[in-house]
Amino acid sequence: MQHHQIYDLVDLNLAEFSSQRREIEGISEFRDNPDYEHFDATQLFYDCVLSPDGKSLRFTAPLFGSFWDVFRAAIRIDGEPVSRLKRVSIPRTSSPRCELVEVPWREGSQLSFVIDGQSIPITPRSSAANAFKGRNALLCVSKNNDLTWIRDWAQFHANAHGADAVVLFDNGSDAYRLEDISACLAEVDGIDVSAVVRAPFEYGRQLKKPFKLNTKFFQVGMLNLARRDFLAQSRAVLSIDIDEMVMRGKNSIFDVACRSPFGMVSTRGKWVFPDPKLELPLPHNANVYLPERYFSQPKWCARPNGLLSRIGWDVHAVGARFEGLGRVWPRNEWHVHCAGTTTSWKSWSRRFKKNNDLTFSKAVANQWDACLGSGQGK
Repeated sequence: MQHHQIYDLVDLNLAEFSSQRREIEGISEFRDNPDYEHFDATQLFYDCVLSPDGKSLRFTAPLFGSFWDVFRAAIRIDGEPVSRLKRVSIPRTSSPRCELVEVPWREGSQLSFVIDGQSIPITPRSSAANAFKGRNALLCVSKNNDLTWIRDWAQFHANAHGADAVVLFDNGSDAYRLEDISACLAEVDGIDVSAVVRAPFEYGRQLKKPFKLNTKFFQVGMLNLARRDFLAQSRAVLSIDIDEMVMRGKNSIFDVACRSPFGMVSTRGKWVFPDPKLELPLPHNANVYLPERYFSQPKWCARPNGLLSRIGWDVHAVGARFEGLGRVWPRNEWHVHCAGTTTSWKSWSRRFKKNNDLTFSKAVANQWDACLGSGQGK
């Protein structure tokens, strides 16, 4: 039975309740930097959801910094302060970008936060994990990607790897409605379950002057929100952007991840370009030329309950400092990063550099033929 639904997260932003702003190490040096406006200074947490068994609350938040003291001082259950807070920072390295907090919960309790003397009631949402139980799921963050690209992205992975579910976090699209995305996914053969999640939060930036500081909290937060709720009971999860496709091999990428002793597999990335004479943007199947160089960042497929997944999910890795384990078994899984399929939101991307060393790839074109019926390989 098909199940396609739009979800709203239960978040708390302090902008309308308090003058307090997030402070993290080094951020004061950037206050006069134009990119400072992309620093999320007011979001206390992205979501509050009941665990699948209903015995705890699971919060997902940006890197707390100074807001950790605000969070633990403000939280109330049945009007009383909460002392038992389990906090984990992700990734578990010296540069975390999101926070996970778990709090014991009893059915019938009332949750609130007291901010600057004002009590703010919060109603946790119910877990969505059961809808994705046992599924081979695609996971991504998207903003204003063409609906045809979203459909082709889902259809390709359904045909090539047996994907049958999608969780898409929409980061504030204004080119269409979330209902349009949901309807698009419902039309894909093989995709039986989907969640389109409204997530219009600040994406963040990599600040570079006077020194590097990564404030891109959002995507890591959404990945781990999915790991602990929507996809907690899934068979396996492929984290892959709309402009990326995992090429079909001898086995489904989901099967490969499930057989891995580490519970995940990393895919090697290759940029693939359209004919330079064509004007961007273009659909996936127009990208059929490989450059001599320009490898793309790795992506991954993992079991949510796998050994490395328990440490946390990042954009290009699973398991933080142990991520290398997933890159050595096996070594023949790869994905293409489609340079011509873009909303141009990263104007500095290498996809916009002129490439004169392109070679037509029969292998890539044949994959489009087999899984999208493009005709490019003929």
